[in-house]
Amino acid sequence: MVPDDQDAAAEALRQALAAAGGDATTAPGPVHLNLALRDPLYPWAEEDHVFLKNWAEDLAAELAEDRPQPIAHPWAVFDEALVTDNLETDTSGLPRDIGRNFRIHDVHGGSIPAPLGENPGKRPTTPDGARAVVMAGDGAGPAAARFAEEAGLPLMAEPSSNARFGKSAVHSYQNVLELDIVDYVDTVVLVGRPTLSRQVAAMLQREDVRVLAVRPGPVPWFEEGRRDEQVVNTFQEALELLGPVRDGWFELWEATGIAACDALRTQANSTPILTGPHVAHAVWDACAADGAVLVAGSSNPIRDLDLVAWPDDPVAVVANRGVSGIDGTVATAHGVGLGTGRPVRVFLGDLTLLHDAGALLVGEGEEVPDIQFVVLNDKGGGIFGKLEHGAVAEDERYTGTVERFFGTPHAVSLPDLCAAYGVEYSEANTAIELAAIFAAPLRGRRVIEIPIDRAGLREFHKGIRGAAQDAAREYLAKNPIKA
Repeated sequence: MVPDDQDAAAEALRQALAAAGGDATTAPGPVHLNLALRDPLYPWAEEDHVFLKNWAEDLAAELAEDRPQPIAHPWAVFDEALVTDNLETDTSGLPRDIGRNFRIHDVHGGSIPAPLGENPGKRPTTPDGARAVVMAGDGAGPAAARFAEEAGLPLMAEPSSNARFGKSAVHSYQNVLELDIVDYVDTVVLVGRPTLSRQVAAMLQREDVRVLAVRPGPVPWFEEGRRDEQVVNTFQEALELLGPVRDGWFELWEATGIAACDALRTQANSTPILTGPHVAHAVWDACAADGAVLVAGSSNPIRDLDLVAWPDDPVAVVANRGVSGIDGTVATAHGVGLGTGRPVRVFLGDLTLLHDAGALLVGEGEEVPDIQFVVLNDKGGGIFGKLEHGAVAEDERYTGTVERFFGTPHAVSLPDLCAAYGVEYSEANTAIELAAIFAAPLRGRRVIEIPIDRAGLREFHKGIRGAAQDAAREYLAKNPIKA
């Protein structure tokens, strides 16, 4: 609460501004100021009206002369723009190639390439060099991808890292991390905050793995002493501490990842219906084609993207990974659209939409961003079927309980919900229907409902992951790691 005394109020404002900007030890963060207004709660004297009018005109003129810089990712480690000028903003009439049959397309010609003989950055390697990887979590930024390529290191990049592109990015890295190759990792260059994988968390907690965390300043998600990390301020410092890289290390990760993702693609495409990974792949391709910012919902959608969003085309991604919750995603999408001036495509589940449905309300006369909500509707919480809860549910003694408390089934009509808020609605049950919607210009606000079934989700993911890991394991067996 801002005090009445003018000097005390000025001091409170200084403290708030300092907290918002951060310092050498504290990350910048949001600040909430409560202003106690005196009665009457409106400008009643003529001089008040004159003052407010002049203030508003001066502020408008100042903003017109000094346009804000490109907006960075909210939790960006480096101050890099989330969207850049070279992304196409006009979605009308764009030629598109977004996988119209929505099979997860083959980006490798179905074959595993021969070893390249040199890493992307052409840095010298040695027989006893480091076996290091780059882990780019939420907010890592494009610099992480550039560093990995220059250093000649395999890059594992989560979708919201905004580093998921380039020659160093490892396809299907989550499945590769399930194999013995991860036991040989001795150094992780960590950028951003990884939140999606238990395998990554386990690797970062190993006592025999050195973690070089690249952070030019304090970040809000890390507390000193919670994990054994060596913090460096620049990539150059990380490169100097890293030293030479082991011969053939990058090439091994590259080929193993390709083997895994080709097998995953083949297994997924044997399913005759739309699934989360198929839709995730199509959403990523659509954003790469039309320049829309992708807002990734928590739970299954962002993990489906992590599985199948091939890192060949960069896409600007925002995700609420603070506490990884589903609340506020619809409002976030509106903010991203208004803040960036870009069309926005949101990939989210039904519960994520319903928990923030109130954010669909936009007042008369307010600016309405262009947003497409791609909703995987499995009538509940599908992610728990893939976790330990799914195994418990197979015991008929607990099936009903797990479904009630974790499946959280509902019968909400999305067409009726959209009609109430004045949002356009479409339903896509086939690949052809979904392709037709994505081929049209992204204008206004539209919910695209894709009904899917939770019943076979656990077995489907077990099948595609199993196929990916078997193929990667077979490749490693033929190309064993040298001690």
